[in-house]
Amino acid sequence: MQGPRIISFFIISVLLISPVRASDLGARSFRAEAPDIKSTPSLVVNIPAMEVSLYDSGRLVYRLPIAVGSPIYKTPVGPRFLSTIVWNPWWFPPPSPWAKGAEPTPPGPQNPLGVVKMDMGEAIFLHGTNKEWSIGHPASHGCMRMKNADARNLAWWLQTHLTDKTDPVLLEEYGKKRWQSYTIKLDLPVPVEIQYEVFKMNGDVIEAHPDFYGRVGEREEMVTALLESKGVKMEHVYQAAFEKLLNDSQKRSVEMSLRELFPGTMTEYSPSIPDPVDEVWRVKQNLPKPALYSNLPLNFTFLF
Repeated sequence: MQGPRIISFFIISVLLISPVRASDLGARSFRAEAPDIKSTPSLVVNIPAMEVSLYDSGRLVYRLPIAVGSPIYKTPVGPRFLSTIVWNPWWFPPPSPWAKGAEPTPPGPQNPLGVVKMDMGEAIFLHGTNKEWSIGHPASHGCMRMKNADARNLAWWLQTHLTDKTDPVLLEEYGKKRWQSYTIKLDLPVPVEIQYEVFKMNGDVIEAHPDFYGRVGEREEMVTALLESKGVKMEHVYQAAFEKLLNDSQKRSVEMSLRELFPGTMTEYSPSIPDPVDEVWRVKQNLPKPALYSNLPLNFTFLF
């Protein structure tokens, strides 16, 4: 009779003394882990730049122009998740004073949401528009408008990468049956980070944008701090170029290479063959620029 007691005592002692990992107890099944923005498709919106960027495992797929909320109806900053795509959506007036008396609008050319909307929760969407002239301006009631072609491409990319609805025939059907809505639930929510970055370094190029929400204090101090954080010595700055960057970016988005800011200290960075950074910058400079939002009439109508 002593044998079973000794064996039981031995088993209990091993369980008490041996380390037990949480995973051994199935703890992972009780914890929802947040998506890794580096290993999954993700979106980054920069409000001052008025653009949305799609990344796939850290690789840039699209960078597209958008319209953002006006200074009265600001686009909210912070993290969100995009989980649903609606092709040919209805527009329903929100419970806001600006939409008082408005009627629901069915899918079609007159719909303010355009060909598709991508839901990020709390009535905030990325969507097409029936007023593409507003793209590149702070002109909405908080949502982010896109050109219809851009919205279609972005939504279709997400659908074909995050659902099993990948047949191109579906996209043709959405276009032919503009009066009919199609709702697509993504298999995984897409992380979205809505930022407000007036100044940003992109490689050897500094981006500077208007602060139309009035959230930035001393612009010169912010640019100086950004450049110094990248190891740039401000005593070598070309003052005329620096002031031009600050002044021009108050009304429109500006990009300036470090060569332009520090021409006298970067001669060693002039190889005999064309430098890739310079070539990209040259191409960008020759691209047509969108009209400035400051050129819009002051009494133009906000859609939403």
